Amino acid sequence: IHDYLRNTLKADGQVTGVELREDMVTLCNNAAARLEHTGLVFKCGDVRTVAPSELDVMIALHACDIATDYAIHTGIRSGASIIMCSPCCHK
Repeated sequence: IHDYLRNTLKADGQVTGVELREDMVTLCNNAAARLEHTGLVFKCGDVRTVAPSELDVMIALHACDIATDYAIHTGIRSGASIIMCSPCCHK
């Protein structure tokens, strides 16, 4: 998504990845910095605690258990024009 916004659309979009595992957040932030992907940030938490008050697009990939429901709710609450979810597992 970040690559498409920046390199195809030539837009200054802000992409925020949300992940529960701190080690994955660190890994991804380090990769984004090393590759000079400005506007790409990863935060530790879930969409109930990390989501911005406004967003244009909500994408949830492999949102486990009821995280898909939280993502849909966050997208609606934040006024997203597009909500795209790919559910994962339900424990």
